[in-house]
Amino acid sequence: MPRIIVLLLLAIACSLSTRSQRILETVLDPANSQFQNTAFAGRVLIAGNSDSFLLNYNDLAFSRANYPVVSGVRLRFNTHNNPLTVFQSAVFFTLTRTSGSTTNRYLYRYTGGTSFSRITISGNIISNTIVYGSYLYFLCDVSGTVRLYRYSSGVVSEVTGAAIPNSNGHKLHVAGSYMYITGYAYYTGTVNFIRRYSGTGFFTLPWTESGTNADGVFAVPGTTRVYFTSHERILYYNGSSVSQVFFNAGESVYPRMWGSNLYFTTGVGASPSRVSRLYRLSGATLTLLSLPTGYSVAPMGSTNPEIYSGALYIGAVHTDGSKRVLRYNGTTYTPFFDITDASLNTGVHLFLREGNLIIHPNYVNGYHAYEYNGTEFTEIIAPAGRYLFPYINSTACNHLWLNYYSDAAGIHFAYARESKGCTTTPPGPMPVIPDHFKDYERFEMTTYGPERGWCWSEIIIDWDIEPVCQLPPCPDPGYQARMMDANNSVVWSAQVFQPGSFPVQLTDQQPFKTVLFSPDAQRDVLVFEPDLLPMGIEIITVKFQPKQNFFQLTASTRNNASVPLKATLLNANGKVLWEQPLPPPCRNK
Repeated sequence: MPRIIVLLLLAIACSLSTRSQRILETVLDPANSQFQNTAFAGRVLIAGNSDSFLLNYNDLAFSRANYPVVSGVRLRFNTHNNPLTVFQSAVFFTLTRTSGSTTNRYLYRYTGGTSFSRITISGNIISNTIVYGSYLYFLCDVSGTVRLYRYSSGVVSEVTGAAIPNSNGHKLHVAGSYMYITGYAYYTGTVNFIRRYSGTGFFTLPWTESGTNADGVFAVPGTTRVYFTSHERILYYNGSSVSQVFFNAGESVYPRMWGSNLYFTTGVGASPSRVSRLYRLSGATLTLLSLPTGYSVAPMGSTNPEIYSGALYIGAVHTDGSKRVLRYNGTTYTPFFDITDASLNTGVHLFLREGNLIIHPNYVNGYHAYEYNGTEFTEIIAPAGRYLFPYINSTACNHLWLNYYSDAAGIHFAYARESKGCTTTPPGPMPVIPDHFKDYERFEMTTYGPERGWCWSEIIIDWDIEPVCQLPPCPDPGYQARMMDANNSVVWSAQVFQPGSFPVQLTDQQPFKTVLFSPDAQRDVLVFEPDLLPMGIEIITVKFQPKQNFFQLTASTRNNASVPLKATLLNANGKVLWEQPLPPPCRNK
């Protein structure tokens, strides 16, 4: 939070590759560990579960955009089935009055800055939003009837003929040329179903049994065949009928499509005899894929297959204790990368990032990962004393990760950045509004001291704040204005519960630091350093208008003297985020 001061081929090619390192830097602590995110307009947007604000990261710092207030209540974000969907130069998502509530779910559009636009819809959204063709689609419950809607260029319209059954956990998926609508029976009166939409018409797949709570849909290229994956089972539609082609009670499956086949990992058995397996589905034909002699698939929990550069990669352990990522070309296995971790308790998570392969050993409890760009490996290291989990998203010059650590108080999460080694100008104007003032329409503080050498004569504080309580009038915030001596002791203070003017009753004996302290947050929110008056400053005003991303700093000097002055914005770790010299006559916006 900123404050203003002023088959195994015996090859070991990977060990010959260059390895460099990147050590992550924490940029926000604490952080919400449950979130949805997207890259948008050069920034990373992060919406935390139950948070009342949207985080923006622009390569330099985080800023907050508070969600709107409806009927006196600040709206919140619920991560369940609620992605941040980029469409037509905006981001769409659902906000609710109460986190987890299925009522009063509103669709909002966000284009940047601090404002949100509400999209007028019928009923409440009960599905994710998804882009299919040239529209944004979503489902709404309208007086007990589930209806399909689509949006484009400010217009919302119902898609007729959808005939969505009463079900639970409705989801929209896009795979191949179609959009699929799924739901599952959870209580009396609900059914399992899968509907397919071509953009012009609907078709119901012939399946009403379990497995319709799909979290992944994989189309066989060039056909109408498709796989539906969910926790513990896989369904397959061959173009005319649906069948269950895999079931593993209580176990997750981690699938990837490669060509016309579906590859996946899953765990079998209980400890200490539990094993991990790699399977292939070719249509309805299931094949257990054996690794080379001595190798087994790395422990489940996080081990998955990944497809990169025309091959399949999988984490594996050997009976001799070594641990590797193997590369499979469809016929033979080749050692690709040696993992140096002493153990792989949670396996090896693989994923793609900006065209490169990321290897993350001990996903959840690991302290490092590796990036392979086709030529060399780079080690990615968590901040000291922390674990790396998981990767979030990327800007032009940084990758963002979640990391966590524990102490006597419990487990704590933070966001950290992995530098790409470049610099960039942040896209658009950079908000410099401290988080503490995000709820305000306007906040101003003036320190006033004409003809004084060491101490301000008066402090003037004024604000307008948007009501966020249930029944206005809302209570005003409370502050304490303080003057601190050279020993950092409070020598004067005034309680501030209403805007007003506060005379400072101190003599000119020494320079004093001026602080606006928040008892609620237990922190200093504005600090004016002690050398301002002695250097010739007589009036200095800080003004925020958060909704307009407006920050103004105005300073006047005694007798129009030329006084060098520079405004600096620091983060919580003291790192400079922004600086601006104020040219004579010391006035800057």
